Amino acid sequence: MLTVMTPGTPGWRRRALESAGLYGLACRWRTAWHQLPLRSANFLFQRVIGLNRGCPWPVNFTSVVTSAENIRIHPTVRASFAISGGCYIQGLNGIEIGAHTLFAPGVKIISANHDLGNYDTWVASGPIRIGGGCWIGANAVILPGVELGDGVVVGAGAVVTRSFEPGAIIGGVPARKIGEVPARVAGQPRDAADK
Repeated sequence: MLTVMTPGTPGWRRRALESAGLYGLACRWRTAWHQLPLRSANFLFQRVIGLNRGCPWPVNFTSVVTSAENIRIHPTVRASFAISGGCYIQGLNGIEIGAHTLFAPGVKIISANHDLGNYDTWVASGPIRIGGGCWIGANAVILPGVELGDGVVVGAGAVVTRSFEPGAIIGGVPARKIGEVPARVAGQPRDAADK
C-alpha cells in the first residue's frame, strides 16, 4: 500500500523522517537544542561575541556589567551571577560582595549617580558593600553607598537607599526593615537561637 505524504496529511513529517531513518536523530537534536546549557550560551555571548567581555567571572548573556575592574566578588557568588538574567551591575564607585550571596533575576546594583549639572561625570561616593549569605530578591535596586550586613534578605522590587544591619529582612520603596532572619538561618550559633 502506498502512503501519500503531503503537508495536509496528519503526521506527514514524522512518517517522512521515519522513512528516511532520521526520526530519532531529529528528535534528539531538537531536544538538545532546547536544553542548551546556560553556561554554553553565556560563554558564547561573553567570550565569542564579546558581551561583558571585561568581566573575569561568568555573566548571564542578558545581564550588563560596567566597570568590572572596581567590583570585588567572592568566588562563591560567581555561579549566582551566571544563573540570574537581566541584572545590571554598575561598579564606578566600587562594589564588594561577600560569600554565598544569591542574586535573583533583574537585580540592579548602581554604585554611582551622575552629576545633575553635567551628565558625563559621576558623583564619587563610598562603595556598595553586600555581606556574606545575603539574598537579593528579583528586580531589587541597590543604590550608591549602601552597606548590607551578613545574612540580609532584600525583598523583590525593593529600592535600597540606606544601610541595614546583619540579619535584617527588608522590602518596600524605599526599603525598610520588615523582619528579622531567624538566628539559626542567619548563621548564628545554635545556643544564641535557643535563648
